[in-house]
Amino acid sequence: MTTRWWKVAMIVLALAGPFAFAQAAPPTFRITQVFVSPNGYSQFVELTEWAGQDGQNGFRGLTLTMTGTQGVRTMTFADDLPTTRTAHMSVIVEWYSDAFDSGYFYGSGGIAYYDGLGAGFIDPNGGTLDFAGVDTFPLPPVPLDGVNAVYRDRLVAPSTLPLQCDVAPCPRVPHEEITTSIIEYHNYALGRFFWTSDAREIAALELGIFPGWKQSGGYLMSYITPRDGYTTPVCRFYAPPELGNSHILTASADECATLAQPGSGFILESRVAFYVALPDPVTGVCAQGIPIYRYWNRAGGADHRYTQYKLDLRLSYFSALLSEGYGPDGVGFCTLAFTDEGF
Repeated sequence: MTTRWWKVAMIVLALAGPFAFAQAAPPTFRITQVFVSPNGYSQFVELTEWAGQDGQNGFRGLTLTMTGTQGVRTMTFADDLPTTRTAHMSVIVEWYSDAFDSGYFYGSGGIAYYDGLGAGFIDPNGGTLDFAGVDTFPLPPVPLDGVNAVYRDRLVAPSTLPLQCDVAPCPRVPHEEITTSIIEYHNYALGRFFWTSDAREIAALELGIFPGWKQSGGYLMSYITPRDGYTTPVCRFYAPPELGNSHILTASADECATLAQPGSGFILESRVAFYVALPDPVTGVCAQGIPIYRYWNRAGGADHRYTQYKLDLRLSYFSALLSEGYGPDGVGFCTLAFTDEGF
């Protein structure tokens, strides 16, 4: 290469260099909202384009990182935004437990969704969220009430989501999780079952902080907040080792008050673990929802089982169980139908 052409090549590279760097820069989006449902099975991070610039669609290879008490989790975007009209656009990065696919963008106009968060990605205890190394978001403990989210500047307020529109910013509407699943865990070594709808407890169990607990496959559906005047809260108590090292759920206000009395030996963990409906006190029939049967394990102190299945206590496997609850079949309470159609 002659000296003249070498100089021309250097000039071209010098001119192209800044342009190439600008094209490779992370897009002008920042974290503006974080939402986690009570059990953590529905969660999202909202990214918003803040500079009013189009052409900020280059997401492929960028990362979203959560650093918290449960360690470090990183998600890498596998695709670019489907549009270059990105000024003031919202991107909802989500994970829902019933999502069939993940790792791609969908939507158009002023809002796009990306199903790519791993299960339990957001630490409900808080920590630090980082987008592409250019936006760091100090995340406080996340509200788990199905209504509130954490916004920019750590503001806690009711969650909203943008409606679909052609040009951002789009109109926004309230977002609320109405129902939740209560997950059953089983510890084979202890012979105990445990129900929870709390994202913090579920995360701790899944991470093995309390060894030996695995999901049994059982779950209940419930409202997060009271509905229509016929729901009632479920109290949850812990029975310490001298009483069986187990947990008790009760929808009876009288039983809740009795077990909460000083000197009972039971430890009140929650006055409102979730909401259910009560059956007819005589027949045990559920006017709303489906029955959840309650059994006392007489061989395990205060240990109880709660199941949607009516057990045959004549079988040796269930011989230590005694039917408790309302009506001849011992219905403890009534929950949402498993079709998610509600009461």
